[in-house]
Amino acid sequence: MSGIKSIIKIIAVIAGLFAALAVIISYITYRFTFYNPNKKPDDPHRIPDGPKYACMEKEIHELIDETLAIPYENVSITSRDGLRLCGKLYRTSKEARVTLLMHGWHGVAVRDFAGGVQVHLDHGDNVLLVDQRAHNMSQGHTITFGVKERYDCLDWIEYIRKEFGKDVPILLHGVSMGASTVMMAAGLDLPSNVKGIIADSGYTSPKDIICKVTAEKKINPRIAWPFIRLGALLFGRFDPNAASALDSMRKNHLPLLIIHGTGDDFVPFEMGVENYNASKSVKFFTRVEGAPHVMAYMYDTEQYFALMDEFYNAIS
Repeated sequence: MSGIKSIIKIIAVIAGLFAALAVIISYITYRFTFYNPNKKPDDPHRIPDGPKYACMEKEIHELIDETLAIPYENVSITSRDGLRLCGKLYRTSKEARVTLLMHGWHGVAVRDFAGGVQVHLDHGDNVLLVDQRAHNMSQGHTITFGVKERYDCLDWIEYIRKEFGKDVPILLHGVSMGASTVMMAAGLDLPSNVKGIIADSGYTSPKDIICKVTAEKKINPRIAWPFIRLGALLFGRFDPNAASALDSMRKNHLPLLIIHGTGDDFVPFEMGVENYNASKSVKFFTRVEGAPHVMAYMYDTEQYFALMDEFYNAIS
């Protein structure tokens, strides 16, 4: 009998060690995947590395400077989980449409929308450019790849309705993670005055993009994903499987514009195609040849303005 008890104790110890190891590995994956120390304020002139960006560095910095020179007012809201979220509000008219802009993963709002702010202002819109949670001036340290950010989008929409009137037309525009965020938000109960979605370089789901990057680092995503998800659940307090842009697009009824560069080596071009095909709404798809991640505006500005005009005509 004592021998059986000893074996049970050994098994319990081994199981405890494996459980502890799983928690440690999950914490490491959380830190690398979801945690952002968020040293603020971020440099709006920080651009990604690589020759596809370096070849247009001068033009990018000039466009950022132009955007920084546009007058705005600082605004903020409190998220439903208690974080202070910050944004820049560019006013044109109390009666005009409002475009909500949401930037990408580890992005800088002014840089990511250096062209977008001006495009929407040129169409007469008020523009609300927000810092996503755990970025720049907004609070938080966990990036949830759109899972919680979709509710932040909903909260910003409510701010707009209080500021400009409950019936003011609203347009959602996101890039990269922000694109997936606004697409995921379409799966929520949006008010009827949200008139359309623009998604530039968005991924299909948190799991899809995380597993894609994991595989590129020579780590088997089938082995890594359970630890990554456990890390999100234990330390980020969210489930990365809880939302999917692709699933939301299958339910989407809002006019949709998908923009994706064929040279995007971060979020594959094919993910943009999948999101587009999933939606049954009025929709437009624009492929920008050779454009890297969220660089469609810089690579073909004329085409970018033309497709925006087409989309605006569709939602008017």
